[in-house]
Amino acid sequence: MISNIGLPASTIGSWTNYIDKFNREEIYFDYILSPSQVSDTRYIRCIKNKWITYTPWLRKYQLLKWVAKDFIKAIQGLCGNEILLKVVVFDDLALLEAIALEKEKFKGRVELVFFFHGFELKLSDNIQERVDKLLFLSKTSYLHSLQNSVKFVPEVAVVGNGVDSNKFFPLDDREKQQVRESLSIPPNTVVVSWMANDRPVKGLHIFIKVVEHILKNHSNVYALIIGAKPDISLNNPRIKQVGRIPHDTIASYLQASDFYFFTSLWKEGFGLSVVEAAKCGNWIITSENGSIPEVLQGVPSVYFVKYPNIVHEWCNTFELAFAEFIKTSYSISFTKSYDLHTYQEWKSKFVDAVG
Repeated sequence: MISNIGLPASTIGSWTNYIDKFNREEIYFDYILSPSQVSDTRYIRCIKNKWITYTPWLRKYQLLKWVAKDFIKAIQGLCGNEILLKVVVFDDLALLEAIALEKEKFKGRVELVFFFHGFELKLSDNIQERVDKLLFLSKTSYLHSLQNSVKFVPEVAVVGNGVDSNKFFPLDDREKQQVRESLSIPPNTVVVSWMANDRPVKGLHIFIKVVEHILKNHSNVYALIIGAKPDISLNNPRIKQVGRIPHDTIASYLQASDFYFFTSLWKEGFGLSVVEAAKCGNWIITSENGSIPEVLQGVPSVYFVKYPNIVHEWCNTFELAFAEFIKTSYSISFTKSYDLHTYQEWKSKFVDAVG
């Protein structure tokens, strides 16, 4: 069995962290094709080369002979006439296409599985017919992809995402205050946080306007911006720009927070960071984009913003949530969220789906 996966270093909200955890703790894949240099005999180092030039009539040749050549060669070397080789491709459409195109040329039988991490999957008929199984993060994503395709051939399984409940969990008041002190967060404040990368679709430009409005109206609110590169124009002492941090330190900032803004402006396949925040006991203010409503089913204190590009919609929603937050003495039972999208649940679904 082969896993085709890259394991980049610390990435904010990255699904690669739980895949890395799986590969470190489980001897499930016989071989792992990856650019990572790991002292593990299962790893076969393969580099995905960059496109030299994107020319439509040379695309297939360049894909097979240059971009994905290491992976194709490695799979060819592992194929045998007497064995079934399962190849699991993790969220890389170019590699999926390359392996699918070469599938019938490999020696022996190859079963191709694709674990998709986006929202809408579009595959050409030529590729679709060569993929044996598709793994989706949510039923919403699967149904959207199905409804937008005239033809949809592969077997499907919905496996979700997994968050480590031993890292992401709510703290009691005393523990929360201790964490805040360690992070130099002022005492007696209500902390709102935002976490993502710098891509415009994550909505930082919306959050900045929202949080500036909130800080004007609430003198006891303090804001955290996690993940995005610090903006020197934001010089408000009540806005702390954390910047990019190792994944192992993310939980502390989320545990120190009271509200989490998920200002996603695109159709989310899952929304891993919003689950991490919910599991840490945050009140969630989020857009309805993509699979988010499905993913947050059963989570207490979630407020949805129907029109995420309109700043005052976020401001008004926060005021509603904040009033309820004050009314409940800043606390609510987050018992249900402990078992939300756990790593163990994901692992069980994933192993069962791949077979």
